[in-house]
Amino acid sequence: MLTQGAFCHQWARLRARSPRRRDSGVVAVLTALLLGIFLGMAGFVLDVGHWYLVKAQTQKAADAAALAGAAHLPNDEAGAATDAKAYAAFNGFSNGGATTVTSATTGIPGQYTAQVSTKVDNWFTGVFGVPTTTITSSSNAEYIAPVRMGSPCNRLGDDPNNEATRDSTACPSGSAQLWVDVNSPETQKGNGDPIQSTACTVGNDNCVAGTPPVNTDYRPEGYFYDITVKKRALMTIELFDAVFVGVGDSCDASPLTTLASAGIDNTRYAVGSAKTSPYCSGDKAFTTTSSMTTTFTMHGTGSNPNRPQDNPLLASCPSHTYPGYNPQTGADFVASLTQGNASFKPEIFAGFRKWVPLCTVTLDPGTYPLQVQSAGTGANSNRFSIRAVPAAPVDASTVSVAAHEAMTIFANGKPGSQFYLARVPSAAAGRVLHVRLFDVGDCVFDSCAIRLISPNGSTVPSCVATGAINGTQAPCAFPTKQANFNGHWADLAVPVPASYSCADATATACWYKVEYTSGDPLDTTAWTAQMPGLPVRLLP
Repeated sequence: MLTQGAFCHQWARLRARSPRRRDSGVVAVLTALLLGIFLGMAGFVLDVGHWYLVKAQTQKAADAAALAGAAHLPNDEAGAATDAKAYAAFNGFSNGGATTVTSATTGIPGQYTAQVSTKVDNWFTGVFGVPTTTITSSSNAEYIAPVRMGSPCNRLGDDPNNEATRDSTACPSGSAQLWVDVNSPETQKGNGDPIQSTACTVGNDNCVAGTPPVNTDYRPEGYFYDITVKKRALMTIELFDAVFVGVGDSCDASPLTTLASAGIDNTRYAVGSAKTSPYCSGDKAFTTTSSMTTTFTMHGTGSNPNRPQDNPLLASCPSHTYPGYNPQTGADFVASLTQGNASFKPEIFAGFRKWVPLCTVTLDPGTYPLQVQSAGTGANSNRFSIRAVPAAPVDASTVSVAAHEAMTIFANGKPGSQFYLARVPSAAAGRVLHVRLFDVGDCVFDSCAIRLISPNGSTVPSCVATGAINGTQAPCAFPTKQANFNGHWADLAVPVPASYSCADATATACWYKVEYTSGDPLDTTAWTAQMPGLPVRLLP
């Protein structure tokens, strides 16, 4: 490149030549040539500078579009596309004319991509037949959705029937001895459900003294279970043992014993815990003259996954309240089932230890929260399962049912039994998973211990505990003595390694698990999982 100093030096040499008159033509030609080169280079520099400027501007717009779109995932792809274009326009690039704004999901859950492309006019290169240049910038963003808990498949809780035609291949086979649980409001919080119990005893965590004491963990909206659909399908939402029938944790209440001796479906209504009878969900009445109802309400998709209660109700799947029954005597129980006593509603027998449909509805891709709330008198625990089954030809692997950030479960297991705790995607690398566990202390002979398992199958190397236990747990494994855990929360901060990655597209991958490493659990416990921090980020 001819610099300004070199140009002036050459000009001075030409001016000094003699005779001037004879060389004036040559000087003029050289002057014009050098001036043209100088101006041409300046023009090219201006074009290149303009390209770099527009590239920076389109990249900013693409980043904004990708972030805005990702914030709508996983429920609202239409809203994602609308906001992506809106944020690109806000940053100076409206879709249309010389500018094209495109965006889409990437096929990886939670990821969204946006592209901004625009034509710019050229100055210098336009003289040489290149009047415009297209500048394109792309950006990928990811939304780390609220933590899914409890299940990698289309069912949460046991399926005693082991129905391969209705359960996806990702579901655990056999009896996992794990049930979804909800307690009636008058049940003591210390019995394991801090979210739907209003009653509590001072000394329990978050129980404020008063007349009566107040459970500040109580949520009137109850629990939410996310039904996530990947393909449009006619979907049947099913519930196993949605009705409450008080038969005891181990299904050995005397009325049930009488029922079994009457020869009424001895397999389904056999006496014994889940260790001996897969149909034992363990509904328990803590008080003799009490009952409860359980209401299931389907919501449609919404734009804010963190507040499922704000989603509109799904009119095509009406809310339903299932009744409860607390048999007082064996004779009453037998008579109720066989003769339909007035005190025993037929709906109870229809749903007692059986799968029943809540509704059948066509669902588009998205996440649909199923809300569960309890009511009634006395102290009771209702244990059940949830399943979403698509009609053929859509495969069950395209549907999942998981707890939304919190769940109460009834673990009626044995040493070595495991359950899915929380799904942590690759995008969470370098962050901290916060797990809370409540009242993990009910165990035969007070001898239970648990460990947290990483998605790779090894024990989590370490976690920092506060509450029922305190300090660094290395590895993250510890006994759950009643003296520490009864009525108390334990908070675990679980570092996710910076090098962490998993097969995000695989249903059973990316799950942290809990294992009972010793003891014989007979326990209602509550678990929450969250991934604090900015939920939307740009990908490298």
